[in-house]
Amino acid sequence: MRIRLFGLASLVIMTAAAISQKAYAQPREAAFQNGERLTYNLGWALRGVMTANAGEVVFTTSLTNISGQQTYKVSANGRTLPAVRLLFDMNDTYETWLDMETLRPLRFRNELKENKYRFRSEFAYDWGAMKVHTTYQNLRRHPEPQTMTMDLTPQSADAVAFFFSLRSQDLDSFTVGEMHYFDLVLYNKITRLGFKVLGRETRRIGRLGTFNTIKLSCQLTSTDDEEGQTFEDGTEFFMWLSDDRNRIPLLLESPTKIGSIVATISRFEGLKYPLDSRVR
Repeated sequence: MRIRLFGLASLVIMTAAAISQKAYAQPREAAFQNGERLTYNLGWALRGVMTANAGEVVFTTSLTNISGQQTYKVSANGRTLPAVRLLFDMNDTYETWLDMETLRPLRFRNELKENKYRFRSEFAYDWGAMKVHTTYQNLRRHPEPQTMTMDLTPQSADAVAFFFSLRSQDLDSFTVGEMHYFDLVLYNKITRLGFKVLGRETRRIGRLGTFNTIKLSCQLTSTDDEEGQTFEDGTEFFMWLSDDRNRIPLLLESPTKIGSIVATISRFEGLKYPLDSRVR
């Protein structure tokens, strides 16, 4: 299976947002706020112990205006560490704009810079017509922008939007072990991802201490796109969310043949609620 490190690790982080149709059925108070900042270390682990730190992902939340409508703007940037850039220089950015009442995505944009590879895409959601219009461009293979229009379902969203929508849901209403599905919007297709809540665990998270967590697993369907990302049936990710009103992903893990790719939260700022899940 070939896939870029951040492409896999960031997808693990973002698919923590897998939710059912009721996610957008009724407004809920957001579990995040203007000024929040979440930082993750990305690397490899053997037997649950981080052995190599390769990069960092930072999520920031702010308020901005789109066509007279105030929205949440969520930005995610993934950057390899200076020592790693000699082998792999990565600087990937994802941005999404969310309706402040429903948390539905209104716009999405990303720009990938990985060695000589350059790719960018933009999504415009039309919920009245249940369509999403995408524009995408591989600056090396296809210099001219390409466009596509796809049908939305009530469960559709880009990965960043799902990630933040999840945090405002009542996870206690999900039955342990029951599989749910959502439709992940990509630049040229909408693909399916299944998830289930596995239960609650008390777990140590890096140097931040021990937390009460909610453990989930996600499983991707097959997709092989021209931009070099392949996900095989059976690919499974695990994530541990803080068991408090913030619902922030604390630890994310994707097993590989040798060890696993891991994203661990290292810093947090501007949380809306007390971090009651930390027990010591």
